[in-house]
Amino acid sequence: MSREVFFKRTPHVTLPGAYKYFGVKRNSYAATIVKRIYEYYCRDANYLFLEYLLYYRREFPSYKSFLDKKYNLFPSEIGQRPSVFLSHKMLRFEADGYITNTIEDESIKHTLCSFLGEKINDN
Repeated sequence: MSREVFFKRTPHVTLPGAYKYFGVKRNSYAATIVKRIYEYYCRDANYLFLEYLLYYRREFPSYKSFLDKKYNLFPSEIGQRPSVFLSHKMLRFEADGYITNTIEDESIKHTLCSFLGEKINDN
C-alpha cells in the first residue's frame, strides 16, 4: 500500500509557517510534535514542475500530460492542480508510532489537511 501526499508549496507551508499556523512556540514540546509532523509529510517533497522541466520535458508534451501519465491523476484532479508550486511526497517509510497515532485523531488530521491545502490520499 503506497500513500501519497500532493500539496502546493506556499510561503506558509514551511516549518516556521507550521509553527505559526498551529500557534506553538519554537522551543516547546508542541513545537517538537509539529516539527515531526511537518518533516514526515513535507520534508524532501518533489517539486513536480521542476522535475518535469529537468527530466521529463522531452518525454511528455506538456506539464498536464506529465501529471496525467506519470502520477496517474484524474483530469478533474489535474484541473484543480495546474500549479507550478505543486509538490509530491511518497510516504513509503512508516513514521514512529507517535506521529501515526497523532494523525489518527480526526481534528488533527483535518487541521493538517487545511494547513497543506490538500487531502491525504490513502491508496
